Amino acid sequence: MSDPWLILGAGSIGALWGIRLHQAGKTPTLLLRPEALGRYEGLTLSGEGKFCLPAVSAETIAHPISRLLVCCKSHQTLSALSDIAPHLSPNATVVVVQNGMGVAEQLQKQYPQWQLFSGTTTNGAHRSAPFTITPAGRGDTLIGSLTGNFRQAETLAESLSCPGFPVNACSDITEALWQKLAINCAINPLTVRYRCRNGELLSNPAAYRDLQQVCEEFFQLSVALGRESWVENLLDTVTEVACKTAANRSSMLQDVEAGRATEIEAITGYVCGIAADAGIDIPVNQTLYQDIRQLHPATR
Repeated sequence: MSDPWLILGAGSIGALWGIRLHQAGKTPTLLLRPEALGRYEGLTLSGEGKFCLPAVSAETIAHPISRLLVCCKSHQTLSALSDIAPHLSPNATVVVVQNGMGVAEQLQKQYPQWQLFSGTTTNGAHRSAPFTITPAGRGDTLIGSLTGNFRQAETLAESLSCPGFPVNACSDITEALWQKLAINCAINPLTVRYRCRNGELLSNPAAYRDLQQVCEEFFQLSVALGRESWVENLLDTVTEVACKTAANRSSMLQDVEAGRATEIEAITGYVCGIAADAGIDIPVNQTLYQDIRQLHPATR
């Protein structure tokens, strides 16, 4: 029998995933900060009740961690993992699923001994209170190896898949991550600029013009990188996503309104860095990046 998963990040996706695994009899363990562990009495899923998943903190881990699912936000990941890295076994399997790009590559350099996998999900959920989750639409989750180990990705996907949270292996996870990054770049920062729900980006003429420009800049960068086939018809794709999630408030908007740090560095910031290295000018994205970094001290 395979070792159970530990889940780092009991936010919306990490908690929802943990509950679904628990319901499927694949009970994982939550890895919480000490202060959060002291308040933890189980996870509540709106409309379904409370689920008492086991939980530990780095200080109370009894055995080396062999399988770790990372669902915390991008700007929290490196710090969180530095605290628990001594508790991971040699050749531990680490799966990172979060918005944006760049963190997995940093982890690969910092912890070359780990078997590192990356993923992306379109499952929706939001945290209405600590340890209380409300689902916001079912989607798909993809996992792949940054080194191309598709067979192992298939094994991991099977172990992490369950009813209500299907997971599939992806032969080219970089392509899937780039596509998700394009959508996040187009929607998330603009919902902050216009303080609106996703669907309102389409009904506001000024917001929609910005949306078009962000998509055009992202596509031109993709052309320069030889990735244009990955984001064909990008504006149509983004429009479809904004329609399907019309009532949603993006996670970036929720973070700004709550005074929390955002994932702008791993989303628009990552794209701006890639563009600078490639010598491609993306002024609309650059302005959005700077504007959101300056909105609140926590976002800098």
